[in-house]
Amino acid sequence: MIKINLLKNMGSGFVRQQSVAGIQYGEVKSTNKNLVYVKILLIILIPYSVKMFESHVVEENFSVLQEVQKRFNQVRDEESKLGLVYEEVKSFEETRSDLQKRINVIQSMAKDRLVEVVALDKLQQFIKERTWLKELEITNREISMKGFYISEKDLDEFIQGLEKSVFFSDIKLQTSNEKKSQVNSNARSFQLNCKIVSI
Repeated sequence: MIKINLLKNMGSGFVRQQSVAGIQYGEVKSTNKNLVYVKILLIILIPYSVKMFESHVVEENFSVLQEVQKRFNQVRDEESKLGLVYEEVKSFEETRSDLQKRINVIQSMAKDRLVEVVALDKLQQFIKERTWLKELEITNREISMKGFYISEKDLDEFIQGLEKSVFFSDIKLQTSNEKKSQVNSNARSFQLNCKIVSI
């Protein structure tokens, strides 16, 4: 290879170039050496900086992703626990509703029985010494009674007492006759029906 140098001045940045076996080489001045070193350093540092930045950003995003995943798992666990709690609460509410119905039935029955007990207590208060009962039957809040009395006045007082009471209604004297009692020869029999009033 033949080389012809047409430049008379090689420039200020380089010194004379030499060629050996077709390869040109020359010396670089010290000011340009520093510039070359800076360029080489930049060529090395820029990809390294980008790589470091990427790894930092990826690591930071990965840690954020892990936190989000952890929180998601916690929420999912809480949701499954709440699902179990919801089922337990639902079961409890059904049991509570069933128990409340039973309590209402028991209270209603107790109230009915209490009304009958109070009515019998009041009935006993109206029976005087010269009036007494032989039979008493309570069916569906209706009282049917049979008994004896000595005089018409005794029977009237008994019936008036029932009529004045708030516990009894529809008082009807079914029979009143001369049938004598075996205990007292002056006593006559009666049959009376009435209804118990709920208060």
